[in-house]
Amino acid sequence: MSKEELIKQCLYYNGETEYPKGNNLGFWLWEKCWVEYELTGIDDTPYRYPRVCSGEVETPVPEGVKTPPRLLTSLFQYYLACRAVRPGRELEEDHREEFFRFLYDYYSESNKVAIDDDQYSSIIRAHLVPSRYEFKL
Repeated sequence: MSKEELIKQCLYYNGETEYPKGNNLGFWLWEKCWVEYELTGIDDTPYRYPRVCSGEVETPVPEGVKTPPRLLTSLFQYYLACRAVRPGRELEEDHREEFFRFLYDYYSESNKVAIDDDQYSSIIRAHLVPSRYEFKL
């Protein structure tokens, strides 16, 4: 794929060389690293999870999502970093539901190719269970 085709898969990164203010820095940076990796083979991801990169720890992938698998793997690593999960401890808990919620929170209202809103919304609805961190009133 060309750089332009890869960028079309991103929601936050639009080919800029420097971070544009007002954007989500984390997602912008991880999408930028994914585009560069796809073009050069060099992974400059800021916080790598070797077991996730090697496939030893599987990236949860919702059915029907059009996001390229390697971009999802990059976003899963960003999710783990945001949750302060240390490398090597990725399997200590199941991250599937929380990762889907994370994607939904940041990608569901996208008009980009990364996620097909109709398919993704139906997938997410099937997984919308109260988070263990939410309190019931």
